Order: sequence, then C-alpha cells, then structure tokens
Amino acid sequence: MASKANDHYLTLSCPDKPGIVHAVTGLLAKHELNILDLQQFSDPTSEKFFMRVHFGHAENTEHLKPEITELAQQMKMDYNIRPVSAKPRVLIMVSKIGHCLNDLLFRQKNKQLQVEIPLIVSNHPDFEPLAKNYDIPFHHLPVNKDTKLQQEKQILDLVKENNIDLIVLARYMQVLTPGLCEAMSGKIINIHHSFLPSFKGAKPYHQAYERGVKITGATAHFVTADLDEGPIIEQRIARVNHAMSPKDLVEEGSNVEAQVLAAAVKWCCPLCLAFFVSKISTNLNKPLSIHTNTQNSITNPITINMSGAIPTSTSVTESTVIKAPLSHVWHFIKLQDFNKFWSALDKAEHSKGTSDETDVVKWHFKDGTVIEVKQEEHSSLNHYITYSVITANPALSYTSVVSTIRCYAVTSGENENSTFVQWTANFSSDADAGVIEDAKFKRREALADLAKAAKQM
Repeated sequence: MASKANDHYLTLSCPDKPGIVHAVTGLLAKHELNILDLQQFSDPTSEKFFMRVHFGHAENTEHLKPEITELAQQMKMDYNIRPVSAKPRVLIMVSKIGHCLNDLLFRQKNKQLQVEIPLIVSNHPDFEPLAKNYDIPFHHLPVNKDTKLQQEKQILDLVKENNIDLIVLARYMQVLTPGLCEAMSGKIINIHHSFLPSFKGAKPYHQAYERGVKITGATAHFVTADLDEGPIIEQRIARVNHAMSPKDLVEEGSNVEAQVLAAAVKWCCPLCLAFFVSKISTNLNKPLSIHTNTQNSITNPITINMSGAIPTSTSVTESTVIKAPLSHVWHFIKLQDFNKFWSALDKAEHSKGTSDETDVVKWHFKDGTVIEVKQEEHSSLNHYITYSVITANPALSYTSVVSTIRCYAVTSGENENSTFVQWTANFSSDADAGVIEDAKFKRREALADLAKAAKQM
C-alpha cells in the first residue's frame, strides 16, 4: 500500500471559465494518479476560480510539471504542488498577553496543529521562558515609533532566514506598517478581541461594556494596511450579561480568542491563502453583515476607517443607522436627487447631451465646485448605487474615485424598521491624506443630512 507521505496537494487559481476541473483531473488521471479529495470555489465578484486537489500516490511530481506548466499558460493559472507531509512554517508574534501563544504552542506540541513553529518574536521579553519550555528560539525585538522600520526589517530578515510561510499575531499589540503588510500580503493573521466590524482598535472589551452588549466575540482576519479591515477567516461569540465588568468580559473573551486563532491557523491552507490574497489585491467591497441584536446594533453614526496606505487604492467608508424605513431612505438615492437632502449641494442636473438613461449628472456645490458623476451600477432590488467622477472644476488632485452607497433594512432589535447606510469611496493611490479627510467629512455630513430628510418624509 502506498504511503501517505507520497500524497501531494495541487492548489491553483485562475480566471473562471468552463473546463478547468476537467482539464486538471484529466491530466492527473492520464498519469494514473488517484484524486483523494477535491475542493473548489468560484468567486463571483473577482470572477476567479480556486481549487485544491489532494492526489496520490507519487514519489515525486517532476514528470507532471511540463504538462501542468503548459495548462497554466493556457488558462492564465497560478499553481503550486507540495507534499501533504510538508508542514507550513509559522512565525508567532506576541506582546505581553500570552494566552493565545500558550494555546498555539500546546496544540502544536500535541499535534492538533500540523505546523512548524521555528521561532517566536516579541517586543517584550516576558515569554522567553515559555518559549524555552517548548525549545523554540525566542527573539526579543523592542520597538518604538523611531525604530519601527528597523525592527520590521529584522522581522523580514527572520522570515527569509527561516523560510516562513505564515506570520501569526497572537495578541501582538503593535500596528504593522504598510510596508510589512505589503511584503507579506495574505500571509499575516491577526486575532482581534471583538466581533468585527464592531469595536475596532484599542480596548474593544471596554467599548463593548460601555455599549451594554449581550454578545461578545473574537475575530481572526488577514492583516492589511487598513487596521482591522482585512478579510475575515473565523469568528466565534460568547454570551455576556449586564452584571459582568470589563475585566469579566476580557476573561470570557480570552477563551474565545484562543479557539478562533487556532481554527484560523488550522484552516489557512494554501487554497485559503490564495483566495484571500486575491481579496486583498483586488480591494473588493463586500457588504457588511448587520446583526441588529448584537454589538452591530448602532444608534449613532460610526466610522469604518479604511484610509491606510495600500498599493492600489485608498478607501474610506462612513456609515450610520437612520431611524426611518428603507423605502424612505432609498427614495433619495438617485444621482439627480442628491440635492434634495445634501445641504452642500446647490443643484443637480442631467448633463447636456445625455438622457435620463445615460445617468450622467452634474452636481453644483455651494462652494462653487462643479463635478460630473456617472452612474456605473444601480440595483433597486439590492439597494445600492455605484458612481464615478468623470469631470471636475476645479480639477481633481488625484486620478480617480469610485463611490458606492448601500442601504440595508434593519429587521430586528432596538433599531427595527431603521436603515443602515454605508457610503464607500475608493480613491486612486495618488490621493493624499487631505483628500481622504475631506471625503470623510463630506460623507459624514451628507449622511446626517440624509437622516434628517428621511425622517421628515
């Protein structure tokens, strides 16, 4: 009987089209290789196809490479073949809170996690004794605002020296620079001690306590330059009550954090990584999940900050709950009607030479600015509109911006019969910090105007 050591994983991603599965499985069958497991996924937004094939049994795969390389060229495919027995090499980073680190080390030693942990990095020396107990090298790399770039260069050097596949931030309490995020794009996992997208940033349990939540949780996500905005891998929750203090919430949440992070590390197979790298690099805009009976119940405007420096675009999102039915809010979401609620606008009119169907509208702002906006997408069923700026006077200081407004009916909880509105803008990479801050302010102001107009209907 052939050994499992001779099994391999083939992972691939390519533009979606008919015949991919047939071509790949046919190639393996031609070489008398047995398919033991196959997982596939077509992402409708990016129109990319992802697949992982567990096949056997082959002592080596060199004889497959000429045909797979030819197939990859035909289908514009990225692929990788690795032995099943090869374990991902994981670098764990930690600060002064060690329950997630301890849990990962215990699971790895007891073979619950099929990974190798060749080193641990920390900006504090506290957990060096724990690392020694597991015979794992410990690197103490102190950091402050003046040495951050130098310290991150040391981290990247360690990544290269140790052939690291994945970095796990096990309560590492430093914000990574955009440079490190880009260098390891799709290969850094963080555990955030709240149920994102609620309570981002520092002290989320204290934020949750002040809001009186009845459910708390933890989120494992990939790290991008936007703080706590990366694609989510795993989330779990725990019930809490009004009698619990912030300290009680921290203790309850720590158990969930360890479970969620361990699950995320376990699931981050190469297929998963390839999929999320695609999500990060294409800067997709997925609608938020609104659970009105959890922390996501909001009564005041909230800001989702997506303005970090990323390679392709810079995004900003403002959102709010409007205490008015969806129909009242959606009534105003037409480019030619924005002046009916937005106090900054003097008038909105269809551009000369276009028809109502063309949906190019000229907005005249009260400060003298005039811009032409073009409707790119619109759905009365899903309640969203996407538009772009095509001309501006004065001229824009950046290349382009595409905006989307989405409306969601809130159907339960204290905000029942209200509407959640999310207004996102994706700027080209040459937009500076001043542009981003101005966009935040204008959208925040416009949402407040929209709320006032919808309530008066």
